[in-house]
Formats: sequence, structure tokens, C-alpha cells
Amino acid sequence: HALHPWVAYAILPLFAFANAGVSLTGVNLHSFTHHVPLGIAAGLLIGKTVGVFGFTWIAIKTGMAALPNGANWGQVFGVAILCGIGFTMSLFVGSLAFVPGSSDY
Repeated sequence: HALHPWVAYAILPLFAFANAGVSLTGVNLHSFTHHVPLGIAAGLLIGKTVGVFGFTWIAIKTGMAALPNGANWGQVFGVAILCGIGFTMSLFVGSLAFVPGSSDY
């Protein structure tokens, strides 16, 4: 259990970068504060969270869906945050599975 934070927050992200072929050459603080990476991060964190949570709220309030038994809005919000990770990981795995330039890519 003591290794879990190291594995989850350091080893796995480094493994993902190494296997995805992400070059970190020339990366500096300005690279992270540029408008493009900030826009991508905002889209993943804010956009997907607002979209998933908002449409869930609308569906429940209009009667199209019901909040599951034992679930609360805090849990729905947590799931909305996790939704951005799922699509991002799908893109990552897809980029590893297909050859760039092929018709499947």
C-alpha cells in the first residue's frame, strides 16, 4: 500500500510517456503555460465535466433518467470528471494499436 502513490502518480505516467513515444526535448515551463496546452487541459477537465454532469442533471430533472439508488450528486460529479480520462486513454491506446499513415489510423 505504501507504493501505491509512487506507482499511480510517477511510474505509470512515465511508462505511458515512454511507450507513447512522447519526446520531452525542449519542454520547459513556458510549454505548459502556452495557450494550446492550457486549452486542451481546460477542455478535458472543465468541458467534459460540465457536459457530462450537465446532461445528467438535465436528464434526471426532466424525468428521462433517475439518479441510481444510493448515489448522490457528488458521486455523479466524480464520474463526470473521470469521463475525460476514458476518452483520452482510448486515443492513447488507439495511437499505439494502429500504424500512422495507414487507412485505419
